[in-house]
Amino acid sequence: MRSEGDRVIGALEETILIGKKAKIPVHISHLKTSGRDNWWKIDVILKIIKDAQNKGIQITADRYPYIASQTDLDAFLPSWIIEGNREDIIERLKNKNVRLKIKKYFKERGEDFLNSLLISDIASDKYKSLEGKRLGEIVTLENAAQFTCDLLIHSNLMVGVIYFGMSEENLEKILSQPYVMIGTDSSARCTSGITRNGKPHPRGFGSFPRFIKKYILDKGLLKLEEAIRKITSLPARTFRIEKRGVIKEGYFADIVIFDPAEIEDRASFEKPFNVSKGIKYVIVNGEIAVLEGSMTGRRNGRVLL
Repeated sequence: MRSEGDRVIGALEETILIGKKAKIPVHISHLKTSGRDNWWKIDVILKIIKDAQNKGIQITADRYPYIASQTDLDAFLPSWIIEGNREDIIERLKNKNVRLKIKKYFKERGEDFLNSLLISDIASDKYKSLEGKRLGEIVTLENAAQFTCDLLIHSNLMVGVIYFGMSEENLEKILSQPYVMIGTDSSARCTSGITRNGKPHPRGFGSFPRFIKKYILDKGLLKLEEAIRKITSLPARTFRIEKRGVIKEGYFADIVIFDPAEIEDRASFEKPFNVSKGIKYVIVNGEIAVLEGSMTGRRNGRVLL
């Protein structure tokens, strides 16, 4: 959608209108109320979706079970600064007058805003030591604009940040909706090799065990079977992934076996590559890929088209 923060209600209405006019299903990726000033909008958002569904519009959504999001640092600058291509933006960030406007922009948001942004990964080797630190730890509010512009320029705009800007209460409301499935919103990472870099969001390694442990087994937000539906058959049906998502004769044998007494996410913002506990077996297309918590080396997956 166009927005998941200040303009989220208008963006949602626009998205639903497109689905209605085009006569196609609507999937919201991802359902959020980003930024404290937007937390109150959750009940309005859920009502808009329900009213649309009551009128026959098919709507689903997804969400990862964290109140922190991850995106690029330049996404937090005023929208007019990030118009155009990469070269346009970098040239703009060098401008003295633009930097003064960014300085005013940061000061209006205050120190809490700086402390809500954690640097996750930086392309420039010069700044690598800053990964895993909050912007407020690195620089003062007075110097934040100058530092941010220099960092973006030297990194060719490739600076990832984790933003702690969402509400736990709203998250639970969203996860409880029957049309909301669980996702990671993460790129594929590995515990070794070229993708093991930076301090990425722990959602890549922890989302599903976290959802089951924290929100289902500990908080009792939903029944376990409903939680499993949200991470298996609901997405398979929504995205028309045939013969997957349920255990059924004639379907592909994609099965995860976990111990409810042990399952727990161990990935954190400090150590995002920690693997979860309690996953006993993972079967992919009938072949055992994880046996008693350890990788077997079997690679029986395939690209789904």
